[in-house]
Amino acid sequence: MTIPNLDAMPADELMKFWGRYHRPRRKDALELIGGWRKGYISIVESLAAYACNKAVAMKLRADGEIERATICERCCDISYQKLPEDLRW
Repeated sequence: MTIPNLDAMPADELMKFWGRYHRPRRKDALELIGGWRKGYISIVESLAAYACNKAVAMKLRADGEIERATICERCCDISYQKLPEDLRW
């Protein structure tokens, strides 16, 4: 499996991703990132955090809550920067 482009997913799919990976089983985490590497559980948890924050930001923007959405988007940026470069989309 490869890392999906979380920026291209709708909010409901992002929340499904979060539901599966926010507390990942080792097998799922290894499958998602393509094998073992140091900190693989933390990497997958960062991806899940990104997905959740992105979904919340989308809803907040749709509701006109731009300032609050911007905070969630900053959290996405932080999660993204934590990812190894070969796992970024």
